[in-house]
Amino acid sequence: MTNRVRVPEVGPVLTVSGHVRLREPSPLDGRAWSRLRLDDANRLAARNEGLVPVDSLERWAQQNRPANWMQVHRTAMHRIERDLGFSWVIDLDGQFAGQMELTGLTRAPHHAARVGAWVGRRFAGGGVGAAALALALDHAFGPADIAVVEAFVDNDNEPSRRGLLSMGFRRVGPQQQLRSTWESHFPPDPAAELFEITRADLPAGSSSFVEHTLSDRLPRPHRASDIDKKGNSP
Repeated sequence: MTNRVRVPEVGPVLTVSGHVRLREPSPLDGRAWSRLRLDDANRLAARNEGLVPVDSLERWAQQNRPANWMQVHRTAMHRIERDLGFSWVIDLDGQFAGQMELTGLTRAPHHAARVGAWVGRRFAGGGVGAAALALALDHAFGPADIAVVEAFVDNDNEPSRRGLLSMGFRRVGPQQQLRSTWESHFPPDPAAELFEITRADLPAGSSSFVEHTLSDRLPRPHRASDIDKKGNSP
């Protein structure tokens, strides 16, 4: 009997909203996942969430019923078991706040992955999304040994664009080919912008992306390095 491969937990870090961590998806997350996505339907359904075009709110509601979470969960576990990437729940003080993924993992020749995330409207602001992205990047460039992380952004999604640039992502030219694996049958949106980041893009003076993200948001005693493994600060 072999041991099940587990999604590594990353964090927690303390933000002004509370403790943020990336944890393994649970079969019991269905109701919280559905409630958050239905509550945010007008925003999320306008984009190609999950790489599947959504053309109506009715279809969105059908796709995001609690029972459909089990397929999302199976996909997440398949991804880690096959070494295709990582799928996490963004957890804020024990609450399901969104999802974070590193997908399309390639080991040769680029050691690349692509990041994607969503944070529910009720949890937006307060640094939750930025902290989750920083945790994912520190895991990517540390334990996961990924060399480059890519991100697609819709051309009308200015908040995501600003967030990536502030983290250190660089916009790449349209002629550059995607280095991570594209998993969907649907092609990327040709109007979307491609960004990328490497460990070398970490802003000077920071030892990690978490430190860079939180350095201007919290007083010194509450930065990530001062939070113990249980998420307690001094």
